[in-house]
Amino acid sequence: MAISLKKYILKKLGLLRSLSADQRNGNQVIQQNNVYNQPAAISAGVPQDNVLPSDPQVDTHQSKHTEPPGAPSRSPDSPLTPTRRNQAFNSPRQASRRFFHGMLDHSRVSPARPRPPQEPSVRDAGHLKVVRNRRLMKEYREITRSVARQAEPPFTVELVNDCLYEWNIHLFNIDRTSDLYRDMKDLHIRCIQLNMAFPENFPFSPPFLRVLAPRIERGFVMAGGAICMELLTPRGWASAYTVEAIIMQFAASLVKGQGRVDPRTKKLKHFSKRSAENAFKSIVKTHEKYGWVTPPLTDG
Repeated sequence: MAISLKKYILKKLGLLRSLSADQRNGNQVIQQNNVYNQPAAISAGVPQDNVLPSDPQVDTHQSKHTEPPGAPSRSPDSPLTPTRRNQAFNSPRQASRRFFHGMLDHSRVSPARPRPPQEPSVRDAGHLKVVRNRRLMKEYREITRSVARQAEPPFTVELVNDCLYEWNIHLFNIDRTSDLYRDMKDLHIRCIQLNMAFPENFPFSPPFLRVLAPRIERGFVMAGGAICMELLTPRGWASAYTVEAIIMQFAASLVKGQGRVDPRTKKLKHFSKRSAENAFKSIVKTHEKYGWVTPPLTDG
């Protein structure tokens, strides 16, 4: 029993030495048998009968994409010649071929064409309308509730002809220490009347705010009642701004800009919307050129 075990161990050691010599010599049989894990099985002491034999007809490493018959050998990194490119395109097995470097014919590729600007679809326009309606209804409801709870509200709002997209605003909260407040008290002017129009893509674009009455000089109020305020421009606007924040900011800018009531305010007509729009476009154009600082007097 001991002699037979010794012979078995010596036999295995001799087989392992022969396998090591074959691997050093680069025998391809060993590389093929790696598929069936023969070296691992032999080194583990498994008998040869339990190891799957290698089938010369089965090659698991054989590529599914083969070269066409009769094609000359070529290095994978070498560029594809025009003759081989034409053979590849005309080959019936072209669909199952793998892609070679240089195989793409750039003469058949059309250049990219820029897409024309597309107008918002009906679905997008409908979504913007829903967003605008919900936002305006929410703000109008909150302002009316806040006004009802206060004895002297800072401002009030009302719809123009029951239109949700245009509001008339009456501003009462003016700094009592300012010259503007004293002018309003001397002329028996109770409030400053404003008009606010909301565009179709509100709140993603700012509303248009202008002064209706009285006529105010300086205080960042321009011709036609337009208001020079970065917050009301697309560049300075943010969708988080509320109507209340806009009105409070305007009231502060009146005092900061040393606004005064024009003494001829009762003899002159109210500001017109067209003149306010033209003045506002001029203001935005000037500030886009110089930034939101005081521009030269030559530019108004």
